[in-house]
Amino acid sequence: MDPLVLIRYVHLLSAFIFVSALMAAHWNVIAARRDADWRARAALFELNQRIGRYFALAPLLALGIAGNLLAIQLGYRMADTPTFRIVNGLWMLQLVLLVAVEISSAGKLAALSRAAANATSRDDSNSADPVEWRPLLGRWRLGNAAQLVLFVVLLYFMARPWS
Repeated sequence: MDPLVLIRYVHLLSAFIFVSALMAAHWNVIAARRDADWRARAALFELNQRIGRYFALAPLLALGIAGNLLAIQLGYRMADTPTFRIVNGLWMLQLVLLVAVEISSAGKLAALSRAAANATSRDDSNSADPVEWRPLLGRWRLGNAAQLVLFVVLLYFMARPWS
């Protein structure tokens, strides 16, 4: 089997898995916002943290590695191709957004939801959102939206002809 075919396959598969993970996390947040039960919210945000760690981070790493290998196999050099540098910079930004915003915020939202669920089980009158809930949820949503937009920009640069 031609290694170029295998690298292309891994590159495309990683891209689809990464975008699927971002969309799954997005739909989980929509479900969590609609559900008033803090235990359900905690479960959804714990799932989002796992999705980020296992189904978004690993494919994003594979996407960058396979993309660089593919570009090298096709004869592109980082020093000679400005688009190669742009794509790598955008990929690193995507990686930072995933780790620093999406995964960390999902973990904090899960912890807040768990704490709210424990407080609600002890006292039924305490059903208000925790103080940090809305800003943290907004941060997560902004990070997720930024990643989706950034990925569309990355697709543009990856699909257009390089010079």
